[in-house]
Amino acid sequence: MKNYHSANLKLIARRGVSAGVVIAAIFAFAIQPMAAFAAAADTEGTPYQVAVVINLNPGENARNTDIRVPTGKLLVVEHVSGIGYAQADQLYEFMLMTRIAPDSISRSHYLNADRDERNGLIYYTISQPITVYADAPGASVRVSRNNAYDAVTFRFTVSGRLIDK
Repeated sequence: MKNYHSANLKLIARRGVSAGVVIAAIFAFAIQPMAAFAAAADTEGTPYQVAVVINLNPGENARNTDIRVPTGKLLVVEHVSGIGYAQADQLYEFMLMTRIAPDSISRSHYLNADRDERNGLIYYTISQPITVYADAPGASVRVSRNNAYDAVTFRFTVSGRLIDK
């Protein structure tokens, strides 16, 4: 089988353009945009991280805890992690809720949770890379459950960056 790239370079060389010039041009056009994109992704915005604690009391089926986003900024959430435990007969859902102006409706982004049962308790662990945007006034973490007869606590860390709008 003939080497396609080699044949093209020979054809270009016959037309008076050196293969070295062609390779340098291809390298410059292919690599420069990728490097610029990587640099912008690494430096754009201010790193942002917040700890969120959600306590559900007996009788409470769900609770949201707010994450404030400053006016004029957009929160780019890049990772959510969390941990907590509950009685084995309870089922839990975990969400990150966000909105983007001018839309005032909050959108739910469900978070995956690993469940590990030990000694009659279910331990929930959440570690999810995610790309979600939140506008002022902010986002919230939500925990909901099907049975509400005991008190539980879940701890979350929401990480990302704030960028100018």
